[in-house]
Amino acid sequence: MGLKIKSDIDLTGKVTIDGSDVINSSGQWVGSSSGIKGDKGSTGSSVKGQKGQQGDSVKGQKGTAGDKGDTGASVKGQKGQAGTDGTSVKGQKGQTGDKGATGASVKGQKGQQGASVKGQKGEAGDKGATGAATKGQKGETGSSTKGQKGEPGTDGT
Repeated sequence: MGLKIKSDIDLTGKVTIDGSDVINSSGQWVGSSSGIKGDKGSTGSSVKGQKGQQGDSVKGQKGTAGDKGDTGASVKGQKGQAGTDGTSVKGQKGQTGDKGATGASVKGQKGQQGASVKGQKGEAGDKGATGAATKGQKGETGSSTKGQKGEPGTDGT
């Protein structure tokens, strides 16, 4: 099957056939030159033809994404000047001093146990005197006066 082209083709990028590049993105032939190179033709006339009609506005399919580009150079700037020292300077820590001598641990001797002497039980004492049994005088008898009899109550119904 052959390819027929009725008008110009406007390409951006490279042209690849069966996976092999034949024209690079600058428009230069990079494919095999075996059997296709002929003599250079004569220069054509420089007469420009009329402008053609505007073609149909048909958009092709989106192409595949290109390969990732190389990593750029990693440039590091010069080291800055050292800052000025602050005014608060702390001295170095001193060495740990020697351990002091252990103090004397003097404990006195245990004293002797005291005597446990208990005296004899004393005799019982005499019985005390009986206390007075005195009663007070009898009080006067109160009056035995009765009040008047009250009125009879009402009968309930």
